[in-house]
Amino acid sequence: MYTLERLLFVAVVIPIFGESRNLFTIARCDSMCHQEGKECKEKCYSNPPEKPGQCGNQSYPFFKSCIEECHFNKDCPGLDLCCSNECGKTCQMPINLENTPGLPDIPTNVTVSKSPDLGTMLVDWVHPGDSMFVVEMKEASGPWQTAHKTPRLSHPIKIPIQSGVEYMARVAAVNGLGSKGFSNSSNPFTQHLEAKPPEMPENLSFKGVLKNGSVSGLFSWQLPRSDQHVTRYLVVWTQRIADDKTPLHKGSKEVHRKTIPHGKSCVRIKYLKPNALYTFHVQAQIIHDKTKISSKRATLNINTTNYTSNSHRIGSKQRSKQKIQVHYNILQKNGGLSAEISWKSRKKSKYEISWESICGKKRKVIITGSQYSITALDRNCEYVVVVKELSECKKRRRVGKVTFRTD
Repeated sequence: MYTLERLLFVAVVIPIFGESRNLFTIARCDSMCHQEGKECKEKCYSNPPEKPGQCGNQSYPFFKSCIEECHFNKDCPGLDLCCSNECGKTCQMPINLENTPGLPDIPTNVTVSKSPDLGTMLVDWVHPGDSMFVVEMKEASGPWQTAHKTPRLSHPIKIPIQSGVEYMARVAAVNGLGSKGFSNSSNPFTQHLEAKPPEMPENLSFKGVLKNGSVSGLFSWQLPRSDQHVTRYLVVWTQRIADDKTPLHKGSKEVHRKTIPHGKSCVRIKYLKPNALYTFHVQAQIIHDKTKISSKRATLNINTTNYTSNSHRIGSKQRSKQKIQVHYNILQKNGGLSAEISWKSRKKSKYEISWESICGKKRKVIITGSQYSITALDRNCEYVVVVKELSECKKRRRVGKVTFRTD
């Protein structure tokens, strides 16, 4: 008989978007092959075992819509099965998992607590027996995101977190036969660090052009790594109206100010006067216990004399060449077709992946990273895949396209 043993685990939160391998499948294969070695695991990854459970009665109106979301169970995320209805197929959570013999029990008493190390937290749970675990994390107002797969009785691993953000966790136990699903979520956890100003933004830059008698451009910056959750940025720019002998702190007038939400590190500036001196300031701000705390001001001085209509034309010509080179690789496994789409990504950029075919299907997703796996492709069909960069701070977003035909 198993005895209850307390497991302590800290997961590294790594959001996985468009993952080509299901972490539940990886955990099952690792559990089945833990004494066999790498070759056994790779074979299992390529030819995954069937998922446990059964499709339920799809009586809701949504289930009767003509959607071909999947062809096989492996096309569906997590524990979901590919279930048929009167008009199509959709990915649905299976039923009767709790009555399936051999599956490990669902973990209980999942808690999230403070770690001894600053800027991290601990995930803890109770579970009988020897299993692997899949952990999901979420911010209180966000979606669940796959965080990590633990080996048996793993040593603690730390979760980096941001101050002032509310987190929750849930855990699923997995063995070679599958899983019964996730536990109830933990109670919310928020770590409030000692109030201190955030780091000062750095690497300030302004890229502008002269057009229609005024200078417009993009003012951008970077924020060093910090354990604090930046709420917003305050950007102020002033025009200098004195001669060169006047001290920098004098002889200026405020032109404009903007508040930029967290997640953006740039702002578009319009209608600057040509042949003029401007000073840009940016500060990072946090809200701690309803109190606003600002970083030191980062400063950039520019002279709009340096921006001409010629630079605008040259910049436009250069930007027109900004394209994404998209590559594809068609794979055939277990009678189904998939396409691995890859490209060279840029740091902090998101990408919209859209694809359509002459067979009538059109879909799109938004991911980070440099690759995405399109599954359940039709045979003898031509596909067009478009990869579009969604970076907030690029005036000309890069776009790439590739066309291929399945046999």
